[in-house]
Amino acid sequence: MIKKIGILLLISSSVIAQDKGKFESYSNNFYGKIVDESKDYDKGEKEKYKSFKMNFDGKQIPQSLDEFTIIE
Repeated sequence: MIKKIGILLLISSSVIAQDKGKFESYSNNFYGKIVDESKDYDKGEKEKYKSFKMNFDGKQIPQSLDEFTIIE
C-alpha cells in the first residue's frame, strides 16, 4: 500500500512539473540610452581643472605658532 502511494505521488509530481521556458537576451533600452549618452559626454570637450584659491594680498597671516594668540 505504501509503495502504491509513493508511486502515485511520484507520477503526479512529474506530471505537474512540466513548465517550459527559454533563455532570452535581456535588453534595457532606457539603460542603454543612458550609457550611450554618457559615452558621448565623455568624448566631448572638457574644461580645464580649476581649484579655488584665496587672495591674501594685504592680509597679515601668522607664519608661526608664536604669532597666534593663545588663550588658556
